[in-house]
Amino acid sequence: MKKTINIKIDGMTCASCVLHVENDIKDMQGVYSAVVNLPLKRGDVSFDDEVTSEKDIVKVIKNAGFKATLIEEKNRESDIANSQIEEKENIKERLRKLLVTAVLSVIVLLLGFVWKEHRGMEIMMVLSLIIILYGGRGFFIKGIPDLFKGRPAMDTLVALGIGSAFIYSVFLMYFTNKMEEYFMDVAIITTFILLGRYLEARAKGSAGAAIKKLLELSPKIAHRIIKNGEIEDISVNRVQIGDVLLVKPGEKIPTDGVITEGYCSIDESMVTGESIPTDKVVGDKVIGATINVNTSFTMEARKIGSDTVLSQIVKMVQEAQMHKAPIQKIVDVVAGYFVWGVLVIAAITFVVWSIIYGGITSAGFVPTVAVLIIACPCALGLATPISIVVASGKGAQLGIIIKKTESLEKAHRITAVAFDKTGTITKGQPEVQEFKVLSGKDIDAVETITLVWFGLFLIALITTVGALLWSLKMAEKPSKIFGSLIPIILLFIFSYRKINPPFTVYC
Repeated sequence: MKKTINIKIDGMTCASCVLHVENDIKDMQGVYSAVVNLPLKRGDVSFDDEVTSEKDIVKVIKNAGFKATLIEEKNRESDIANSQIEEKENIKERLRKLLVTAVLSVIVLLLGFVWKEHRGMEIMMVLSLIIILYGGRGFFIKGIPDLFKGRPAMDTLVALGIGSAFIYSVFLMYFTNKMEEYFMDVAIITTFILLGRYLEARAKGSAGAAIKKLLELSPKIAHRIIKNGEIEDISVNRVQIGDVLLVKPGEKIPTDGVITEGYCSIDESMVTGESIPTDKVVGDKVIGATINVNTSFTMEARKIGSDTVLSQIVKMVQEAQMHKAPIQKIVDVVAGYFVWGVLVIAAITFVVWSIIYGGITSAGFVPTVAVLIIACPCALGLATPISIVVASGKGAQLGIIIKKTESLEKAHRITAVAFDKTGTITKGQPEVQEFKVLSGKDIDAVETITLVWFGLFLIALITTVGALLWSLKMAEKPSKIFGSLIPIILLFIFSYRKINPPFTVYC
């Protein structure tokens, strides 16, 4: 029987990692399809549960060197919230590493160009080693084992680049008479790569923010009516099918259900886009997270958790984010050969320069390291999936559900848009355009506001004159008398200036 599961995957850093995970899963018997998304750290796998199992799939991912956790359907919302918290902690950790390595790199630069210490090279070596062990340790922990497995990734290129530069500098310092060192290069390269990883983490964090905002539309508390008529406040997660709930004016409806007592007007613009509230009576269906505009009513919960309309919208957005655009498939093919191609080019560079200069020299070493380091940025496999995640999430916030990523890729060709909507297309928020006096003399709006200000002016005038007479009687200082005139001066200015009413409505 065909079954689809969602897996949270941690430890992926580039398109090569994604490709390795997907290929390992697809090679399993009984697996129909496997799609892995780098920004979301998630994989969707369809398989025959009579041939293989969820545990087997998780085991294969772990054997590839990554962490894997099953995402249960009932815990989808909590998993998204936890992922956001973990992402924030990851961003903080990367920022800490970046700041520490940046400070140490500045010291290394000063030792190389400004402070000519007697044992400056030894100090630079120690500081560079600290930068590698603290800031660049992850590159070696992940990159070197991948190389021995025959599956090099971006971390492999970084580890080879900064590692070889450090070892070569130590060799020159202790075993030759050359006054050359590349400790500054090690420090600066590591710092810049950490800066890139920090910006990458921030991009990934913001990519999933739209989904979190959709989930935040759901209320947190429900008023459940128990058998003796009392009302208890419970978490929405505790609501069960059949529970009778009280919804007060101005509150969001806790879950999907049916009105059992009362009537109301409900703002369903979150789902329908219609700004005018819809009248509801007993027996009518209501949608969770929509807003009760006017009166209290009771309802019976019919759908909860992942079965609600809001949860289904979130699920559709997540599925759209997991789809790969056609251009992404091309990127995946390139990623499969990219790292190996870089390693081959670096090896050729080293051999050619060594032949030209008649042996292993700095002239051949530096270009080789440059080839490894320049190829390290992960924009190749990150740009397309992040753009898809952000676009689909933002679209959902604006009421546009994108089902296939191919639509996004083709959107730039659109030259005209046809709207199927009765009446006029509006902003969805009424504004006042004009108002009239319904009884009595029809007075212009400007005259009405002026009369109001003039009435206030007269009140202030009488009050100020009274205060002035009282001040003279009490022989107060002139400065205090002048102070009492300030209100009347201000009201005089506002009363007789031309006032344009700020009420403009376009309904």
